[in-house]
Amino acid sequence: MKEEVNDSENKKSSKLTNFLIIIIVVIISIFIYSKYVETNLIRVREYLIRDKDIPSNFTGVNVVYFSDILFGSVDIDYIEKLVTRINEMKPDIVIYGGSLISKENKINDKDKKDLIKQLSNINSNLGKYYVSSNIDNKISDEILTTSGYKLMNNLSELIYNENNTPICIYGVGSYNLSKSDLTKLNECNGYYTILFTHEPDVTDKILNLDFKPNIILAGNSLGGEINVPFYNNLIKYKGSNKYYLEKYNKNNIDIYISNGIGTDKLGLRLNNMPSFSVFRLKSTD
Repeated sequence: MKEEVNDSENKKSSKLTNFLIIIIVVIISIFIYSKYVETNLIRVREYLIRDKDIPSNFTGVNVVYFSDILFGSVDIDYIEKLVTRINEMKPDIVIYGGSLISKENKINDKDKKDLIKQLSNINSNLGKYYVSSNIDNKISDEILTTSGYKLMNNLSELIYNENNTPICIYGVGSYNLSKSDLTKLNECNGYYTILFTHEPDVTDKILNLDFKPNIILAGNSLGGEINVPFYNNLIKYKGSNKYYLEKYNKNNIDIYISNGIGTDKLGLRLNNMPSFSVFRLKSTD
């Protein structure tokens, strides 16, 4: 009788041990995938933008928006791969949404030179532009401007393609630093308008304006880094507390939020690939 009891207990103990081993293996596998696999992938999010306000001469124009490189969390080899993927999309307008260098990363002259080389290699027919985030600084500005990007914090610009009917772009400064100024957005009135920024929570300020853009592009959220089914973003960042999912529509304005490229708090990505967005414009007039 005692042997039968001991045998039953041993079987239960063995099952529990096997179950714990399986759980540990699964956890380790998920960690390895999140740390070393998904962070090295690149997803391209493509959108067809149809609008009667888009001039006919802009039909077929491709706008690329990317954000949150956070150099240091990704290396220069990954950025070279990113540049290749962006150029495969044949961008006409390139927009960078801020957060170039990770807060923990102290870059040296070689890093600056490598970043300038790669960012300069992104092709554009009609211009390259950027806005600052709350962690960008003079070094970020030096790298981006030397690479051919124009700083657009709280500025508008008309972009022409082939004839005299332009579209307008407007860049918004950092919402987290209280440097977002929308007073010059009226300069875009009368034109199809793309507004781009770093932190999407500035959207509520935009929705209260008399003149509003046609679409809003933002980053900052990193897609929550860990995307849990039925819960979505595990981590929410300041400036992305209200708007953090891929797409919203408010007052007939489409809002697109990029997952970004690098990582921040966890150094992990799960169910949330690094990505950039391609917007293919088409006039319906």
